[in-house]
Amino acid sequence: MPVIDSIIAGADQFKWPPFLLGCTILVILLVMKHVGKAKKELRFIRAAGPLTGLALGTIIAKVFHPPSITLVRLLKNEILIFFPIEATFFVSVFRN
Repeated sequence: MPVIDSIIAGADQFKWPPFLLGCTILVILLVMKHVGKAKKELRFIRAAGPLTGLALGTIIAKVFHPPSITLVRLLKNEILIFFPIEATFFVSVFRN
């Protein structure tokens, strides 16, 4: 199967930091979902799971600076961009 061959061939390029960060955020989401379902008085914890995962993931990436995890960059006019291709579009649109 070509998919499995491709995965095995690219195993040497596997990067652990994004994998571990993703697994950590997933565990946070699942634990908060379980707590929100198990205890009805803590329903708000279930709703706060995605925000908590995002905040902790961003803090971990900022503090430890792993080279394989990239963060969103901030332009001079404070527009958040995700890809360099979009940067030229945003700059050209907002300069006028």
